[in-house]
Amino acid sequence: MTEMPTRSVRVQLDGVSVTTIEPALHVIPPDADAIFVTSPDEERPLYWSAPRKFLGDKTLSYYGKLKFVIYFEDQDSLNTLPIPIVDHSEYRRFPLVRITGNFRVVLDYFAPLTPGVENEFEIFLREDQWTDPLQPSKPVTREMLMVGLQNLQSIKIRASGNSNLKYAEIRGLSLQHATNASAGEAALGVERCQCPPEYAGHSCQDPAPGYFRFFPSSNLEEPELIKLLGISKPCECHGHSDMCNKETGVCLNCAHNTAGDHCNTCAEGYYGNATSGREDACQPCGCPRLEPQNNFSPTCVTNATADGYVCNACPRGYEGDHCERCSDYFYGDPTKLGGECVPCDCSEDGSLDNLCDRESGQCICHPGVLGRACDQCQPRYAVVNGRCKSCDVGCTRDLMVAVDEMEVMVRGVNTSTMVVIPWERFFAMENKTQVLRGKLDAIRKVKVGDMEVIVKELQANATKLYTQTSSMANDAMGYSMVASNLSKTADGMEKEIREIITSARDLLDNLPDVHQLSGNVNLTSVMIRAQDIMKMIRERDFKPNIENADNELELAKALKSSISDLQSKLTNVTDAAISIQELADRLNDLISLAEQSAKDSRAALELNQKNDELIKKLQ
Repeated sequence: MTEMPTRSVRVQLDGVSVTTIEPALHVIPPDADAIFVTSPDEERPLYWSAPRKFLGDKTLSYYGKLKFVIYFEDQDSLNTLPIPIVDHSEYRRFPLVRITGNFRVVLDYFAPLTPGVENEFEIFLREDQWTDPLQPSKPVTREMLMVGLQNLQSIKIRASGNSNLKYAEIRGLSLQHATNASAGEAALGVERCQCPPEYAGHSCQDPAPGYFRFFPSSNLEEPELIKLLGISKPCECHGHSDMCNKETGVCLNCAHNTAGDHCNTCAEGYYGNATSGREDACQPCGCPRLEPQNNFSPTCVTNATADGYVCNACPRGYEGDHCERCSDYFYGDPTKLGGECVPCDCSEDGSLDNLCDRESGQCICHPGVLGRACDQCQPRYAVVNGRCKSCDVGCTRDLMVAVDEMEVMVRGVNTSTMVVIPWERFFAMENKTQVLRGKLDAIRKVKVGDMEVIVKELQANATKLYTQTSSMANDAMGYSMVASNLSKTADGMEKEIREIITSARDLLDNLPDVHQLSGNVNLTSVMIRAQDIMKMIRERDFKPNIENADNELELAKALKSSISDLQSKLTNVTDAAISIQELADRLNDLISLAEQSAKDSRAALELNQKNDELIKKLQ
């Protein structure tokens, strides 16, 4: 059931003027609570108009009830006459209710109204309750009522019974309609028809899904009322949708990037011929690229001479059929992924104007100005009153010359031989200074008498340390000279040993028959042993190490002993004996040098030990 809340109005001079007229009926304006009747015809009553929710397809209200209560007051009822006057005779020709549907169906219901009392009505929407004002004597048919209810356009209800209206009220307006419910009053007269494929509804009064109601231009003039319902036609969506509004035919949910009432155009950002019916009829516009970050125009239009389309909404700074170029006063490359056109933003002071190169963005600069935006001065230029002025002109010229000369002088300085400042040593000295500062702070707290004792002790220790250090320095210098002499002596010994080995080899070559001598002495094995000993001596590093010096001494003695035995056994070979004697003498000299080297090494070792002890004391 459709219902309307209570409405009321008063007639007064400052009320809303009633000027709306529908087929000779004055209608109270919606939402007005005070009215002023301005009609020149005082014999025309006022009518309430039902709200929009009571209108539309009301075929399910057939055989239902229209209910309402009318109350009004006129001048006569306010005078409290003993007998209320029912409708004035001139008002009896106006219907109590008038319904209009599908443009041509107009039906009236007649009943009188009494002022000052509640006039309650329950009117059946049934053909025998209504009359046709155009043919009052002819009965209303069910077809006429159903056609009118299929598109109910207005319901007007009379508000008064005479022209002396002062107050009017309508309450409880409702309209019954059938629903699919298991309980409640039975909806008599509501039919359920088997419809053709193109129709739907309980009475086949509506187009089926995928169809819409079509009205030929001559329908309103057709004598058959059923023609007022129109005919059902398939939705015209060019294959991009199978659904449309059943009354208007406007297509719903257009697919394939199409748009329009009949999916007959391409959606924004697409171009092509949507009416071709192909799924790929509408292609995306590249303005200039398809990627969102490089698609600068939201729309385009089909064009046969520009790759099929032209972008028609390029933003400021872009131009070309596809927004592919930057306009004057902008630069960039819109065709490059991520590229865009940005303003030149040339410096007003440094550039000739705001025009720049469209690709690089380089502005046209005044002389002496640098930078893409002409916002920097060249070398030897400075900003003066917003412009770059040469420093080589005027009073600054001499200063620039002096700076040039200084620069030449600085460039001529060879810094490759400069010693890097020893920062690590400085930091170590700083840390040591901090430690000494702490000790000095502690010393400051000592009494004067204690300080004198401490100073004397320090002076004595310093003197002693100075003496020891000087002695150690002298000893170290002497041992340094000894070590140098030892090194030279070792080089000479190596040379002499090589000469001895060579002489021994020559001797063996000249004595082929002496390898078998008395006492079974094998001269060859002896020489091999001597060579091994000399090799060990040659590989020896003459450093101040006492153990190595002793080893060298023992090796030399062993070599001497071997040659002495050889000499005693070669008494019968005069020439050989003489040569070997010479070798023995030279080896004696080597032994003496080795012994001296051992002594020097011991002395150097002792000196090192003393130095270590002294250093520990100093620490």
